[in-house]
Amino acid sequence: MSFLFLSLASTIGIFILFKISHIRKISLIKLVTINYLFCTITGFLFYFKEFTSSPSNLDISWLPFSILLGALFIFSFFLIGKTTAEFGLSITSISTKVSLIIPTLLSIFLFKTANLNFYMVVALMISIPSILLASYKKSEKKENSLLAYLPLSVFFLSGIIDGGINTLSFYYSESNSFIFFPVSIFFFAALFSLLYNLIKMDKIEEWKSLRLWIAGAALGIVNYFSIEFLIRGLENYNNNGALVFPFLNVGVIFFSSLLGLWLFQEKLNKWNFIGLGLAIICLGFLVLNVSKFF
Repeated sequence: MSFLFLSLASTIGIFILFKISHIRKISLIKLVTINYLFCTITGFLFYFKEFTSSPSNLDISWLPFSILLGALFIFSFFLIGKTTAEFGLSITSISTKVSLIIPTLLSIFLFKTANLNFYMVVALMISIPSILLASYKKSEKKENSLLAYLPLSVFFLSGIIDGGINTLSFYYSESNSFIFFPVSIFFFAALFSLLYNLIKMDKIEEWKSLRLWIAGAALGIVNYFSIEFLIRGLENYNNNGALVFPFLNVGVIFFSSLLGLWLFQEKLNKWNFIGLGLAIICLGFLVLNVSKFF
């Protein structure tokens, strides 16, 4: 249970750092690039002993999938950025968080690591309405036929990434090298983002900002451990994404909203408060479901 709470805290930390960086007007693409660099460095240092003493017969059959996930991390960033610019944070948040249904359904119907029981059915039924209502904001932006597909793309890509991590953890968690999996994802994400910056080569002077590097380093460390704790949490609960992802996604929305009210004086409408109330009920049922594992 502790790894789930640590992953939850790390994920919320990411949102807080992004919020602060936005307020400080730090370049987002450069921030994300430095973040991936420090994710890789943090992972290497965290497993330094394992890296230096690894046997020559390591099973790295999962490596092509980590390359793909690294690329998807970058592609997801661009889609989320475009969707945020065109539709605002509310629709982007909904598209991202409701994607929990993909790894949840994988756990129930493909991996058979979870069975539908009363607690889980109620939690899953409440989780999506709570996310939609807690994220709801009125928007005056009109959608055209082409841009309307952006939120749907974010939904599927976020779900594919979460489902991909869940799938690889399910099939490769017993591999003698799988502890290096989070590092490899961030390494390839860093590589792809660096290549993008080298091709674009704009506003080079921004790279000299000490504030950018401090924010990027902090974000990278927190970001790395959010994935590390997620994978360990999945392992502790038999790779049960149907349990882990609803808990994390609903928890992130609930606690991020509270911190937004307290730290950044963000305003919530009546629908947001109804969503938060449903999130509390959902978390209660998830905690009851988790208690069966002790």
